[in-house]
Amino acid sequence: NDQAILSGHTQLVQESAGDGGGGVLLFLPVYRPGMAHGTMAERRGALLGWVDASFRLRDLISGILAGNVNAVGVTLDLDIYDGT
Repeated sequence: NDQAILSGHTQLVQESAGDGGGGVLLFLPVYRPGMAHGTMAERRGALLGWVDASFRLRDLISGILAGNVNAVGVTLDLDIYDGT
């Protein structure tokens, strides 16, 4: 399929082991234009490569919340659970 896939929590290479923030990886397959990719065999034959992105969870969440929560003077407690 041609949907992005998000990994579970992982220690990112660019992070120090003691940082504790960790992150997630996002992967998106790229297929050759015009080639069918409906079945597993078709996807394997049409796969051109992957687009990937890494996200530091601490920075991602801080960036999302900083512009929204502080602007209205609200305190927010947030718990995030890894369902993997």
